[in-house]
Amino acid sequence: MVRKIEVFSGWSIFVVVQIFEGDKMTSFHNEPFDNSTKIKLEVFQKYIREWLPVFMVKDEDINVFDLFSGPGYDSKGTPGTPIILVKEIKEFCEKRAGSRGKSNINITFNDKDAKCIEMLKDNLDLNMCDKGCCSIELLNSPFSDIIPKILKELSTQLPSLVILDQFGVSDVTPELVDQFSACPRTDIMFFISSSYIHRFKEQLGPKIGLISEEKNIDYNTIHKHICSHFKSSLSLKGYHLAPFSIKKDRNIYGIIFGSSNLLGLEKFLKVCWSLDDVNGEANYNIYGEDLYDGQLCLFQDNSEVSKVTDFKKKLLEFLNEKRNNIEVYIFCVENGFSVPRSNDVLSDLQRDKKIVVKKMDGSLARKGAFYLGYSNYKESSEIYMEKV
Repeated sequence: MVRKIEVFSGWSIFVVVQIFEGDKMTSFHNEPFDNSTKIKLEVFQKYIREWLPVFMVKDEDINVFDLFSGPGYDSKGTPGTPIILVKEIKEFCEKRAGSRGKSNINITFNDKDAKCIEMLKDNLDLNMCDKGCCSIELLNSPFSDIIPKILKELSTQLPSLVILDQFGVSDVTPELVDQFSACPRTDIMFFISSSYIHRFKEQLGPKIGLISEEKNIDYNTIHKHICSHFKSSLSLKGYHLAPFSIKKDRNIYGIIFGSSNLLGLEKFLKVCWSLDDVNGEANYNIYGEDLYDGQLCLFQDNSEVSKVTDFKKKLLEFLNEKRNNIEVYIFCVENGFSVPRSNDVLSDLQRDKKIVVKKMDGSLARKGAFYLGYSNYKESSEIYMEKV
């Protein structure tokens, strides 16, 4: 079944695919979303909110693919990725109509269940923007059949965001992620059941290329480790991957985000640290046994020792040599620290007189002025830092 609905007009590629354990998508969507799924959707929504303004102010097309879309809502009326996406576009158009460029957003929603697509069509009709900025295509194809088409679309020079949210773990392999990373201007966000891989590591290890010595790892950090494994399998070593772990009971799921552009990585880390202001990594204490119990950021400060203190040591080692603000920015985001949190760490080091910050002419810089962030990265260096 193929349907096409004119909704908006756009420019970037956004692919969504479901990655959760379960036999049928219909059974998943016939039940209320659990807390772990809601956290996943919150990350998705927050990132879309950060992502849209980057592209919708331009005059360039965007392509969006949601390949395991479902019907758009759960049984309690909680929006899934398709409805979140169109609502965020609609809100952007209503609030920032004056700043919107001549962008056309081409969105493809796909689901192998024809009933889900029929329901999604009706749900989209009730939520779409009326500004004429989107074209929506509804497809009913298996993932394996549609992925070659998607990779062909991604081979263009359009800015792209690929979201893979499969059911299970069989479709998204390091080889596929490597293919996506080779596509120009393409970001990816995929969801994976890391504890499922851990539980069936003998069967699934070969599928994603885990070797025997990698299998015995701390359970709380299993998702972080899976992310590192995907990163080590990339052909393009300059492609950035970052994880966010989600615990439901004893199961650990997670998001892995990838981008060749530091701005994409910066925005994803901003979302992660807004949800976990201690570690920026999970909805539980990834370095201990204290859990959030459904609330974010409620564990004790012992995790600060594991994450921030370790980062401070690495940063001081990095600053054994004189580094400009551009080099420090790259180091911070590649180590999983958002710009605001990086500024906090640098402020602590400056206050404790462990680093000195100077202008390029050698004079002392204004206290707390570190000039981090993508906008400064694109300009010439403003200051340099070094360990005292």
